[in-house]
Amino acid sequence: MGLQAFVELLKVDGAAIASLAGFMSLGIFAFVQALKVLRVLKTSETTGVAALAIGGVEGALVIAGYFLPAFVPVGIVIYAVAIAVSTAALGYEYLAKPIMGSARPEAPVSTEDFNA
Repeated sequence: MGLQAFVELLKVDGAAIASLAGFMSLGIFAFVQALKVLRVLKTSETTGVAALAIGGVEGALVIAGYFLPAFVPVGIVIYAVAIAVSTAALGYEYLAKPIMGSARPEAPVSTEDFNA
């Protein structure tokens, strides 16, 4: 490989990186908030560690997809499942629970209903 070919490999697509960073930050934020709503994360220290861990997992998925293009569909499914779980937990806490609570105040609903 010549120097010119190596320099071509190092060129960076700024728009693609910004788009990827946006999707990753959405996933980190949504999943951390869902873990807080589900009361898995209770302190600011564990929340910070969880955000870093989730970011590391997302980064590993991106790197795996870069070096193993056949892994991309699997990575997308993993990301989609994390976003779906987050959407369900946050949707319950901030949409369904208040609506059901105001419609039927005599039968309150809480996330403790799901804890065993």
